[in-house]
Amino acid sequence: MKDVPSYRTNRPLTINNSLCHGICNYNCRLCGVNKKTYKGPTEYQSKDVTETLINRILAGAENGVKIRRVTNSGNGEPTLHADFPERMDMFGAMLEEWPAHNPTPELSIVTNGSNLTKQAVLDTLARNKVTVNVSFPTSDPEAYGEIMFDSPEKGKKIFDSIAKGV
Repeated sequence: MKDVPSYRTNRPLTINNSLCHGICNYNCRLCGVNKKTYKGPTEYQSKDVTETLINRILAGAENGVKIRRVTNSGNGEPTLHADFPERMDMFGAMLEEWPAHNPTPELSIVTNGSNLTKQAVLDTLARNKVTVNVSFPTSDPEAYGEIMFDSPEKGKKIFDSIAKGV
């Protein structure tokens, strides 16, 4: 019988974290959140869960696990988290504690962009050097509304403010 390979890999990991579960201000076609059939939780990630995740990530890094990216996304809009600045500051502090022998990962979020015009959100992202990945499927206002809200009219109404944030 062949030796069982170690669970370790030299390939860096990407960690996806859900700050929000089932909480979003959009109703995108390709997402199950905000649909009548959605049966999952609707809650913000607790501080205890965030702390536990960060401690496990740091422990892994200390033990040689390479991590390419830590992304805060999930099944909801992360910038809607009631304590979004605090959570991003926690992840930013994690990077400051990163072991010197291990390359520092990228910290990122995936967002619909709706809060990228709010100064507190922008300050938080800049302070923690967060890479922002925006779900922005089209530059046509009506098509944007159709995809993101199932409403071309809503897209025409809010498109300029979203595009400004992006």
